[in-house]
Amino acid sequence: MSSLIRGNFRMAIASIKSTKWRSGFTMLGVVVAVVPVLLILGIGEGVKRQISDQVTNLGSDMLTIRPGAFTRDKNVLTQFNTLSGYSSRGVFTSKDLAAVREVRLVNQVTPVSVVPGTIEVNDTTVNQPFVVGTTEEFPALINRSVQHGEFFSERDYSRRVAVIGREAAEEIFGESIPLGRGFDFHGQTFIVRGILERFTTPPLSFSADFNTAVIIPHAVATELSGNSSINEILVRPVEGVSADKAAQAVTSALSASRGGSTDFSVLTQAENLRIANRILTLLTALVTAVAGIALLVSGIGIMNIMLVSVTERMHEIGVRKAIGATKRQILGQFMAESALLSTVGGLVGILLAFVIQYFTRLLTAVEPVITWQATVLVAGISLAVGIVFGTIPALKAARKDPIDALRHE
Repeated sequence: MSSLIRGNFRMAIASIKSTKWRSGFTMLGVVVAVVPVLLILGIGEGVKRQISDQVTNLGSDMLTIRPGAFTRDKNVLTQFNTLSGYSSRGVFTSKDLAAVREVRLVNQVTPVSVVPGTIEVNDTTVNQPFVVGTTEEFPALINRSVQHGEFFSERDYSRRVAVIGREAAEEIFGESIPLGRGFDFHGQTFIVRGILERFTTPPLSFSADFNTAVIIPHAVATELSGNSSINEILVRPVEGVSADKAAQAVTSALSASRGGSTDFSVLTQAENLRIANRILTLLTALVTAVAGIALLVSGIGIMNIMLVSVTERMHEIGVRKAIGATKRQILGQFMAESALLSTVGGLVGILLAFVIQYFTRLLTAVEPVITWQATVLVAGISLAVGIVFGTIPALKAARKDPIDALRHE
């Protein structure tokens, strides 16, 4: 049996070599199908890991209070109406903030309010900047420090000072450390007090990118916006208190403050991660399904080429059958050729995907991770495509009457 298989593959290799261009373009179809499938799976896995690292860096015990309710099924997040991020319309009030601060199981609470407007510096105008109003506890809550200068303190609540992200500094001032420089916002001049340490924000992340943020005191933000609305509240429990227990206490206090309303979500970091992973998994699955259509098309291409090959080699089939070749042997010959075309194309596609992954990690912020499981899966699928779509041409060759095959011109 092994000698028969080796013989089939030797004939398959000889046939592929005799039609190099045709075989090459057939394998190219498999390559073009395999590369996007593997890269999409790799990007999805890579972004998941980056978001997981981001959550870890923020601290596993931090709580995020956001607008929009979610439901649980056996302690698993099943629905979330507001994905994340911020809008210019706040939903929490100073009364809600006070209610959260009164919870004895938490020791750090800070509001996050977005203030719409336009920033002007000399002849530069920045439309729709990400201006955030918060308190002095903000850096500690997000586990980030001020790399240059200092963060504003409680005594600065009424002052026009700002701490900005690295990308915001470049966009507004055209330099990375514009300490002491001023910008106009809502007709008032703010002085840059500090520059935040750079954040690692994964692509496709559902959280805000504070590299682009301009952070001002919350009291000033309230004054400029004309209301005390808050977009998000960040909370850290007292040391030794679990995030889940603190979340329950905060939920009860905030619900009572809002007259029994539960149109908000108190999310632990584990739940934030679960939301992001679920959405990324869905997106990856949808895009992979679309890319998988290319594999189907490549399979049809293999079938067409094999049908042409069977027709061209009909006389050869007749000779082999005349000297004693069985249907099984003829079937195996053409199945081997089809499987070889798809397998070689798949392996080349896998290699090319790893090369593209390397340069993607080198040149962009995306860090794809192509796992061995995904590699084996794609390799198996490409082999299956060759076998499945090579079956019809192989059966056609195996079932051909030897006399009719010998008469074929």
